[in-house]
Amino acid sequence: MDFKEIESKFQATEDSKSAESENGMVATAFPDATNAGVEMLKQGGNAVDAACAAALALCVCEPQSSGIGGQTMMLISLREKVLAIDGSSRAPSLAHVSGIYKGDRSYGYRATTVPSTPATLWYVNKHYGKLSWKKVLEPAICLAEQGYTITPLQHRLQKQELVNFDTVESGSGKRYFLKDGVPYTPGERFYQPDLAKMLRILAFRGVEEFYQGTIAKQIVPWATVAPTLIFRNKEEIWLAVGSPGSERIFSCIAQLLIHVVDENQPIDEAMRAPRLHCSLGGRVSLEAERFSDLLITFFQDKRYRIDKREPYSFYLGAIHAVLKKHDGTGFQGVAEVRRDGTAGGC
Repeated sequence: MDFKEIESKFQATEDSKSAESENGMVATAFPDATNAGVEMLKQGGNAVDAACAAALALCVCEPQSSGIGGQTMMLISLREKVLAIDGSSRAPSLAHVSGIYKGDRSYGYRATTVPSTPATLWYVNKHYGKLSWKKVLEPAICLAEQGYTITPLQHRLQKQELVNFDTVESGSGKRYFLKDGVPYTPGERFYQPDLAKMLRILAFRGVEEFYQGTIAKQIVPWATVAPTLIFRNKEEIWLAVGSPGSERIFSCIAQLLIHVVDENQPIDEAMRAPRLHCSLGGRVSLEAERFSDLLITFFQDKRYRIDKREPYSFYLGAIHAVLKKHDGTGFQGVAEVRRDGTAGGC
């Protein structure tokens, strides 16, 4: 693997899907969350502070994939060692599957586990961050109060989930995420005053309030994550990668690393490369127009079921990555072209 070749071919773009900086880099699934992380760096915070602020902001502005009710896992490099923070969530002790109706296992509050995100972010901020808990919560509170702009992707996903919104008897999802029962249009402002109040409580009373106080009495998705660190040697981090997408996380990250490590592609080119995923049942989902017909025929001859997806498919995961240049001259970052995110630095 040629570090110099990989880094030299990288190209920053005006849309901030690919970016370079000298002193630090943040890449997230939404521009406002990227800005939140960058702001922490500018205020003297470290990478942990930036990650916490960005994650909390995503709880506000990426509700389709992130949320205060989710689970969070992290890798933190302290030079002499790497810490794995396991925030995998658990089901309540009395919530045995046999006691939950089958129709309630996929939608609504009964389908969720105990959220770990608030506790995990609070813990790493307290032990490894430099800025206060209140400070890292400020961008998220501001976004919830002042709103953010609905994107075409979020509009499309709201339309896509209308049937599922109606599945929940209480209508709580429709009440919070739709506008009078219909999807917001792209460009509209989305405000979340109740979420802002909750985040203020967390900021001033602490995370215990979420699990044992007034918030706990009102509570509610969880997602699978696989944070990945690539080292240039035993001590120097070269690349940090993450992806949402449940079972597609592993295939998404693996394909990026194959393109970079085996083919010396820059991370922006590797992120844009055609993508596929094979499910346990033998179904191959792929961006069909971007792969050769020979490959599709090969899979069919091997009796795989083909699930043709559109180019740059939302379904096939999302790469967000930051690279620290091997010569110490700066950073490169990418945010998935299949999603709404950006990369930015200082």
